[in-house]
Amino acid sequence: MKNYNLHFLNHTCFLIEHEEWLLLLDPWPTSAISFDGWLSNPPCFLNDKILSAFINGYNASNKNKLGILVSHGHDDHCDDSFLKSLSPNIEFFIPKYNSLGVKKRISSSGFNNIKEIPTSAKSQIEFGPFKITASLANFTAEHDDDNAVIGIFTDKYSFIHANDCSIPFPNYLIDQLKDDVKGSPIKYFASQTNRANCWPHNYPQIKEDLSEGEFDNLVKKSITKTIQSALDNANHINADHFISYGGYTAAIPLLQQNPPSKQFLPTPNNIRELDLNYQNIKLCEAVPGDTIETLTSLVNKPFWTRLSSLETISEHFLDNYANTKHEILPTKYYREDMMSEKILFESIMSYMEMFNEFLLRNFEGKLPKDLIDKTFRITVNDLNKSITIKLGGEILKNGQEVKHPNKEMVIDTAQARALVTGKMNFESFYVGFNGIFKRNPVDVHNVTLIGFLQKFAYVYQKRLVPDSLKQLA
Repeated sequence: MKNYNLHFLNHTCFLIEHEEWLLLLDPWPTSAISFDGWLSNPPCFLNDKILSAFINGYNASNKNKLGILVSHGHDDHCDDSFLKSLSPNIEFFIPKYNSLGVKKRISSSGFNNIKEIPTSAKSQIEFGPFKITASLANFTAEHDDDNAVIGIFTDKYSFIHANDCSIPFPNYLIDQLKDDVKGSPIKYFASQTNRANCWPHNYPQIKEDLSEGEFDNLVKKSITKTIQSALDNANHINADHFISYGGYTAAIPLLQQNPPSKQFLPTPNNIRELDLNYQNIKLCEAVPGDTIETLTSLVNKPFWTRLSSLETISEHFLDNYANTKHEILPTKYYREDMMSEKILFESIMSYMEMFNEFLLRNFEGKLPKDLIDKTFRITVNDLNKSITIKLGGEILKNGQEVKHPNKEMVIDTAQARALVTGKMNFESFYVGFNGIFKRNPVDVHNVTLIGFLQKFAYVYQKRLVPDSLKQLA
């Protein structure tokens, strides 16, 4: 019997089964924490060691018929500890990015059979029955060329793996995907259906002025906007079925609050409670643990989602997790002898200076309008000290004459030590929910600034941490 299945493992991880060919997408099966703050919710139903043993065994007995596709280099799409358990001769597929970061990350785990998917229009790569395309998600200021929309096409179905790209697609990409899926008997579209940063939870300016109900409605409105954009993208390319994924996570810092903050679980049941316009597309019933028969769209459920619900399972899983103490940072980061206050603030100042240089290099010395005269501040709250930078300009110690910076990140001493030593980066605080943020004016999002803080975070972490600080980490 020939099988054509989409096995939903967790988050954005699918195992595509097409006869004897297998393609694993964006694996994150271990208990590894992403962005120093996210856990998979629910965890991968298949134990990572069992999955690893299966993949290695299948690859050995079905040579060249198993591949792994990694859409981009974020931890929740590329699980290093899992990759290191796999046979080094497994074939990998990644979009051809301008940066070598993703390729280097995978090769550092011992893999050298890495094929890059061309990202130019009308280009593709073939793997057995699969034709694979990639389009860089560099069509807005919020998304640069470190993410991609992946198309996977066969003669029986097509699968658009949009991962984190839930923003409106530009017309050229819509036209390209419409052309790619043309003639496909059945078309699946999977996209992120949850928020991917700490707004508005970690913005006290916003939270303190709203009742609990008003705040919940604000969060729901933001999530609705994200999902509607993804649904619109799916409708624009004439997809048949929409799969909710890329949001099956929980933020540990929110679980550790007393009481724990509510977090949205993007199951089909929960999504139906939102005010959405589906137009012609059907919402797929699949949740992590389920298998979709691609030719019929039938969803087969294991006993746990058949006899219970993922909502109930998730609730109990998170209750158990919240009752267990989990430290994000090793104990040494909290010890006074790790780093003196003087060295810490000299290091933060150096970090800010390097960020300024990074900005100026990227814009060839001339900042865009939305960055001119803007200020960014890092405050270490338990020391009541801060360093402020005028973008493209000077460092302002303790915010000289700047009462309300345009963006402020508030962290504690241990977190500040982790930032300058490269143990954590800006995304750990912004995406991983570990920092507190303020913005002035409160209704201005500072999209470009946040985007470049995120980009610089990885440059600093990988290339710019001074050796003396690396040794401390």
